[in-house]
Amino acid sequence: NQDDTPSNTNPLAMLSGHAGSVSCCAWGEGGSGETLAVTGGKDFMVRCWAVVMAGAKSNGPVTWAQVFRYSGHEGAVQAVASRGARFCSGSWDKTVKIWDSPNSSEI
Repeated sequence: NQDDTPSNTNPLAMLSGHAGSVSCCAWGEGGSGETLAVTGGKDFMVRCWAVVMAGAKSNGPVTWAQVFRYSGHEGAVQAVASRGARFCSGSWDKTVKIWDSPNSSEI
């Protein structure tokens, strides 16, 4: 049904940086309350992205930048989840790691 099609199907942003395909993503919150996008990939990496510039209007242009990169996994990252300024990542290396976004360290 054409009535179900959104009028604007363009993405708001495209985040590039993973060396392999991206397998999961979630919203998070940084230590200062900023909005983060957290992504996990087949490159064994977890990456965090934050809004660094937003337009004056709520529908203005938004720029994202990678603010953290976590390299603690030895297998593809298959899941990420967030709660407050901490998030966890699950990997094919049979581990779940809990991270603290303000200082980009494993807890």
